[in-house]
Amino acid sequence: MRSRDADDNAKHSRQYKLAKLRAHALFGELGPEVIERLAACANIKKVNAGTTIFLKDDPGTGLFALSEGVVKISVPSKDGREAVLNLVYAGEIFGEIALLDGARAPPTRPR
Repeated sequence: MRSRDADDNAKHSRQYKLAKLRAHALFGELGPEVIERLAACANIKKVNAGTTIFLKDDPGTGLFALSEGVVKISVPSKDGREAVLNLVYAGEIFGEIALLDGARAPPTRPR
């Protein structure tokens, strides 16, 4: 039986990153050299449900590719309630608009 530490280390390995990138719809069609370069830059991060990933007006710092779970993208409405803009599911990406055009992003957190 593998320990949690061994599982966490395996998820941060180069091979794990390469496998995730190759399996992803957006990245899977890229050439092997490009995927290798992306894997070298990629960071694996586990985020618990309810944790804010970034806030509205934070500068875009990266592209997020979701491998598990659901992320809710939301902003506060004028009456103070939460307005959900999008739900991002495993296999999808978010953060790309701010990364591409330098715009600020809406707050994002896992559900």
